[in-house]
Amino acid sequence: MGERSAGLDHHRKNLDVSLLVGPHAHIALERLAAEALTTQEFATAHKYADRRIRVSPPPAAHCFVLRAEAAWRLGLTEAALSDLARARLVDPYDVGANRRMLAWAADERRLGAAAQLICREGNLAILRAAIAELRRAGGRHWAACSVFDNHVTGWVAWTNALFVEVSLATEDGTLTSILEPNPFHALASADVQATTFLVRRPPSTTAQIVTLRCGEDVVQVRRVAPNLTSTMNLRAARDPSIGIGPNVDLPTVIVPVYADARATIECFESLDKARRPQGTGKDAFQVLAIDDASPEVELQRHLSELATKRKIRLLVNPVNLGFVGAINRALKEIQRGDVVLLNSDTLVPPGFVDRLADVAYSAPNIGTVTPLSNNGDIFSFPTPNDVNPMQRYDEIVAIDHVASATNAGKAIDVASGIGFCLYITRACLDSVGELSDKFDRGYLEDIDLCLRARTNGFRNVCAPSVYVGHHGSKSFQEEKRGLVLRNLSFLDQRFPELPGGMPRL
Repeated sequence: MGERSAGLDHHRKNLDVSLLVGPHAHIALERLAAEALTTQEFATAHKYADRRIRVSPPPAAHCFVLRAEAAWRLGLTEAALSDLARARLVDPYDVGANRRMLAWAADERRLGAAAQLICREGNLAILRAAIAELRRAGGRHWAACSVFDNHVTGWVAWTNALFVEVSLATEDGTLTSILEPNPFHALASADVQATTFLVRRPPSTTAQIVTLRCGEDVVQVRRVAPNLTSTMNLRAARDPSIGIGPNVDLPTVIVPVYADARATIECFESLDKARRPQGTGKDAFQVLAIDDASPEVELQRHLSELATKRKIRLLVNPVNLGFVGAINRALKEIQRGDVVLLNSDTLVPPGFVDRLADVAYSAPNIGTVTPLSNNGDIFSFPTPNDVNPMQRYDEIVAIDHVASATNAGKAIDVASGIGFCLYITRACLDSVGELSDKFDRGYLEDIDLCLRARTNGFRNVCAPSVYVGHHGSKSFQEEKRGLVLRNLSFLDQRFPELPGGMPRL
């Protein structure tokens, strides 16, 4: 111990002081904090980690983990747990932060850490501790899987059935296998059954769905990207200045539906009111809804009734395809006319499609148009990049009326649109193709499409003359930051020089 400490002291004395204040200071501080932890000089480690967190660039999750480890060793329990909470805010998936939270916390924070570790932890002892924690909270089944081009493999553990069913849904049908428990599996115990699985993937240019079921319960649904070159990839750019004009076909509003019956029903009611502008007897647009294997009977029934009354066209997915899968299935059904991607937790004002179209065709090279909203990242009003209060329908209509009168015909160039309400011209859609299958569910596929549109010569604009109410993501609220971070890394790879206006974290 003495020799190692003396060596570290010698290293510090000989360290170029400029490294602690120059452009690489953050690297030097992280290294010194880690070295001090190794030699059990916890006060020194805490000092360096604390300094690192206070300098640029903004600290990553592991920086807070370094300071948390030092604080914990110094007996500063609450400070350590607070730093772990900050690490998990930066990156909810960080294994180091979640491991320590599971081991150190004595409250509900253990549960969230355990849930994150299930799909990412390789240490069997920690996995068993995570399963035990989730089981105490009422959990009955757990699983993790890894996706490869030729197969999907993983493990599943459960307590409430004799066997588990694994299925792979492809464009040609569904392959199903029965998994029996393996009493010698490392996660098996007297109370928990477990086994590994491997499912072969046939070649496909479309996404596939892996579903694990334990009795009547769905353990996990995983949408996996195509394992053959997708037809979505960047296509030859079309000159957007040639021959573009309003299509004679009505625009189609595409609404993927899964849950939250109340908000979804209100969304379709607002669409019905917006369909026919006052003084006309003609529809301004058509609606295509996708029931993405909704578990809510009330919602299924309502969509069916709307389809029977010919107020909407309805597609029903036998398995949940997620946002991308649902949208892409709808796009295959719509070969002509412009489209509007619309979240099912929105409220739209009368005439919104016509006014978005007016902006779209106010210049020959506009490809996408996004309205203002209370909750739309850079399109949020009155405070951008924030969640403003969701208003009642009549208040949304009133705000929209003011926006329409004040900003009629205006188009403001932006780096990217946002998919809560995204008008896409047919020319742009034909140029960029469908949404990418490469992202984790729920975030940034819309931005990827808009950046591909820019690559192909189209403009993305905001229509400040239209205001749409948006409740905001309820499906992945706790996971949002982690999903956005993960998908941003993929977006960085595809577009190394990302323009401004990306989602705020």
